[in-house]
Amino acid sequence: MGKFKPYTDNQTVNARKLKAQLKSEQEQREYDAFHTTKTAMVYLLHVTPSDGQSYYKIGYTTQTPHIRFNGTDIPSYTCINQTVMEEREAYQLEQLLHNVFQSKQYAPPTKHTGHTECFLLENEDVNWIYSVFQKSQISC
Repeated sequence: MGKFKPYTDNQTVNARKLKAQLKSEQEQREYDAFHTTKTAMVYLLHVTPSDGQSYYKIGYTTQTPHIRFNGTDIPSYTCINQTVMEEREAYQLEQLLHNVFQSKQYAPPTKHTGHTECFLLENEDVNWIYSVFQKSQISC
């Protein structure tokens, strides 16, 4: 076995600096990953196909509904209401609303983008969604 050679004072200082720099860079990456947030929009669309039952679609997007559905196969729609928040929270709110209205889920006869997020809602449901959007809104 070879004899252990301790670092010189200069090597020890350099190793400590390198370790501190690497730790600092890792902490910065973790901070950036945690604090870099995208905003997203939770929306309520009123979909009015030309050949059938009108219904609502609840969804979220990191764009706007108009950009999200431009050039897609979704029938004619009107954006009834929307709210903007951090993407993670938008996804959670969308999932919450889907769960709340699960018993009112609707399968449109013609499948389109987002066809699994459609619901037959009453006016009181739409008003309740308005109130939820107002409480959770960052900006719009």
